[in-house]
Amino acid sequence: MFAEHEFFVYSSHKTSTQSLIKTLELNGYPSSHIHLIKNMNITSDEFIQLLKRYQTIRKKKLRIISVIRDPKDRLLSSFFQTNFNDMIFFQNQKPEETIIFKKSEEELIEIFKEQLIRRSLLGLKESLEDLSDILQIPIIEELIPKNRYFYFENSFLQLYVLDFKDMIRPKDEFILLFQQIFQIRLKDVETSNLSSEKIYYEKYKKIKENINKREDIQELIKQIYVDKFKENTSLFMNFQLPMKIQPIKNKQQKIKKN
Repeated sequence: MFAEHEFFVYSSHKTSTQSLIKTLELNGYPSSHIHLIKNMNITSDEFIQLLKRYQTIRKKKLRIISVIRDPKDRLLSSFFQTNFNDMIFFQNQKPEETIIFKKSEEELIEIFKEQLIRRSLLGLKESLEDLSDILQIPIIEELIPKNRYFYFENSFLQLYVLDFKDMIRPKDEFILLFQQIFQIRLKDVETSNLSSEKIYYEKYKKIKENINKREDIQELIKQIYVDKFKENTSLFMNFQLPMKIQPIKNKQQKIKKN
């Protein structure tokens, strides 16, 4: 399945995955993407075997890209995607039949909050959680900070964790960054599935502005992530990880008397 790939984008919902894939494909780097392993309808063991088979065939490890986006933005974007686009494509609803169009801004904010409280929001799980479960490794704790990204490697994969803010930089900056990280040549960039291109964008923008003023919702999102990731929540909120400082063992020095 991965044999022809140069990259595999394993990244959370609404983290520029489709734009990444289209850009890589446009520049001659075959790739595909998922958000969670359930999208592939295979087991964890089968996924690991695919990675090992890739290494055997290609004589190198598959490069996996995962993008981190602040959940205060990502989860709202995911809410709109699943309640509009997904309802049209998978449930055959007409745009005007979706709750995004039928409900008021105030009603949508409360629905969003209720799904957060129940932790039933589709897209809530982070891909790094999913990959950690598959490998049975606390990947976040093993990440190595690099220049503008985090890195993890084991015997059969290389994982690059990127910042969403870098994915939406001006084209020239994005190309330069990608070339520096992956040592590849990009001639152009292609975007896809952007919120700004959706017919609900103005409503989305107003709701986002209101949610940013709602301390109750901001704290609710933060608490969800603290419960899951403890001190490593900063990776998702600020694209930072706490410093791992080894305790210093103080040795008392004996003072010699003259």
